[in-house]
Amino acid sequence: MEPIPLTRLAPGASARIAGVRSRNQQLVHKLGALGVLPGLPVTLLQDYPAYLIQIDQTQLALDQDTANCIEVLLI
Repeated sequence: MEPIPLTRLAPGASARIAGVRSRNQQLVHKLGALGVLPGLPVTLLQDYPAYLIQIDQTQLALDQDTANCIEVLLI
């Protein structure tokens, strides 16, 4: 199965993080430090006004451009 951008998930859907696709290495490192790591399950809680995701016990609010960089695999 091909990875899709996190922004294509419907609110309430869960997936597994495949990776972060960005030329901005600072963004890649920042997301990694916040726990956005390949292999971890992620749930999209809301997609408006910001993308709210949950990874384990951590919730993160992301803008659309950042959320679009996160690639996930449906589970």
